Amino acid sequence: MKTSVICTTLLIEKSPQSLPLGAACIASSLNSSKLTKDLCQASLKAFCIEDEEYKKHVQSMLHWTEYTPTPKEFFIYHYNMNPIVTT
Repeated sequence: MKTSVICTTLLIEKSPQSLPLGAACIASSLNSSKLTKDLCQASLKAFCIEDEEYKKHVQSMLHWTEYTPTPKEFFIYHYNMNPIVTT
């Protein structure tokens, strides 16, 4: 089963000129790379300030960008990322 990766972007306005090129580049790279195409399925989701649910999306993004792991999560992450050093 492939992991789902959602690349999001928040647009200032809806127009043909406002394109989420950075997020689209990341999603395209993940889907076409030999290293990642069998591991994950990347998709693109753009939100606009004019959308009704804009505030909810901003709060969700702020939660994950300002997230601080608990000491247990921090230990597990570093233990799994550095198995040679920690064994």
